[in-house]
Amino acid sequence: MASIKPFAKAIVLCCIITVACKESTNPPDKIKQLNSPAILSEYLGKPISKSFNGTIIDSENNPLKNVSVTIGNKTAETAINGTFVLTNAAVNVDFVSIKVEKEGYKKNTLNLTSFEIENNIVIILHKSTDPCLFWFCKHNHLFQYE
Repeated sequence: MASIKPFAKAIVLCCIITVACKESTNPPDKIKQLNSPAILSEYLGKPISKSFNGTIIDSENNPLKNVSVTIGNKTAETAINGTFVLTNAAVNVDFVSIKVEKEGYKKNTLNLTSFEIENNIVIILHKSTDPCLFWFCKHNHLFQYE
């Protein structure tokens, strides 16, 4: 009797697999299609033009000048007080990439939706020699906006 139980379990499992793998009898044109985006730009959302401003500071809250800030198709450098203004940057409703670079500091690239970003963006840059808790950290977790 004990040897019948594993055999019965194997038969039931084979039946389940056979039923689960049954080929659809519906022709491909009759299968209901999901409403998923057909091209990458549909994932990014509608193209829009938006203005951004903010401040770049270091880990000690000191403003950083001459930092390159790129949002969409626009690039600006920060002033002596660490501020930047980008007007009419071409971005998408569901995707905005903010790239911040300065020699001697770790690069930051932040990808957000345009509705997550209001004016007065504050980004903290860390020196290349600053240690980080995680080996994969790029300090994006210190991105702030108001």
